[in-house]
Amino acid sequence: MPVSSGSSGAPATSSAYRGPALLVLAPALISLIGIVQYGFHARSLLYSSADLENWGADDLKRFEKQARARQRAHFELWRSKITLAVRCYNAGISLLGGGVALSLVLRVGADSSEAVFRWIAFSVVAPATLAETTWLFVQSRVPLSHSEPR
Repeated sequence: MPVSSGSSGAPATSSAYRGPALLVLAPALISLIGIVQYGFHARSLLYSSADLENWGADDLKRFEKQARARQRAHFELWRSKITLAVRCYNAGISLLGGGVALSLVLRVGADSSEAVFRWIAFSVVAPATLAETTWLFVQSRVPLSHSEPR
């Protein structure tokens, strides 16, 4: 019997939704990579007035107006990138949970010694994913604010 290339080691034919699971897991991976990318690029855009003063106190006096305007522009760019990182996280978590839940479903008539464990895992993952996705959807209706943690 062929074995899948996944980490479960289950027979390749035992999962009822192998194709759809992979279709959901692929964008999950991309979304989770997006978190790191957007967060990494956003970090360089976030700095305080004290940072500006420490970086060049002499130049700040001559170019304070331009430096403050640039800091405000960088802050707005940071906010947009960090918002994208949050959205990538939310999508990635929901897609990951959905892909794992789909991969746990056994095909009808599959003879598997792991059936009980897979259905128990499914009964935990599927409702948790649904609850998280519902919560994220409700939270997405509330605008992100830099002053309030989510």
